[in-house]
Amino acid sequence: MNTHLTHSHVIFTGLYLMHEEINEDFLAARLKDDKGQGNLMKLSGCYLKYISSDPAYYQNLTHSTCLNNTIYSYESNVNDWTDFVDFLAFLDSDTTSDEVFLDQIEHRLDVPTFLRTMVIETFLLASDCFANNGKNYYIYHMEDDKDKDKWTVIVQDFDMMFSFSFDGNVPDKSCDVYDFLLPPDESPSQQNQLLIRLLAFSKYRDDYEKYYQTFIDTVFASDVVEQPSKRHTDLMQFLLPWVARDKMVKLSSQLTPESFVLYAEQTSKNLPWRQLNVTNQLKH
Repeated sequence: MNTHLTHSHVIFTGLYLMHEEINEDFLAARLKDDKGQGNLMKLSGCYLKYISSDPAYYQNLTHSTCLNNTIYSYESNVNDWTDFVDFLAFLDSDTTSDEVFLDQIEHRLDVPTFLRTMVIETFLLASDCFANNGKNYYIYHMEDDKDKDKWTVIVQDFDMMFSFSFDGNVPDKSCDVYDFLLPPDESPSQQNQLLIRLLAFSKYRDDYEKYYQTFIDTVFASDVVEQPSKRHTDLMQFLLPWVARDKMVKLSSQLTPESFVLYAEQTSKNLPWRQLNVTNQLKH
């Protein structure tokens, strides 16, 4: 999702958000040897939790507190949920032993992409995402013959980040890169079981930390010409006058220009804070 200014000749017509749909064209353009015709599932407000062997259970499940929005949506042309349910069963610790999980997980899930995705989400403290509340993500069953049973996780909608209060450099529960945003009293059935299960194994915990360190070293390296906080500040300085001029503001959560300024300043401040916060966690 990108901010986009639109003009008609010299007339300012508004500030809009550009959004690219995750569909067959999107997948075909980004996945090697894949035409985007595999099974695509959209999930909202749930983790990859196995609850029933009956596909109808997932097909009929809706939010009771969210305008009855469907939690599980099948996005592909062929409405076959059996592979999705089978994948959930494989991920579940009650149906798949640790030995089988370790032996098969890399044949069933694009693990490197998933762990790298979790690095981005947890670093940004994205509050409306897979890692936090199980929202705004897809899973796709890749069609490539050599990976015909492998799924990949695709996330979207990073419009809610750094939406928490910080207390110095000591991370609280919400800032923990290993146990991200799981309330102490949260029911285990509602937690991000996939990330928890992967990080329980030293192999994947080590990989996760390496990806995190690479991200920190690359993005915040001292020789980077423009540090992220400055880059963000410069971009916001460019956008703010246009935000103020837009009389039909339709920004995320109906932000006003005034609140947009406050959030922009908070993000610029929190980027270097989060870098130090994560670096300290990785050292332990």
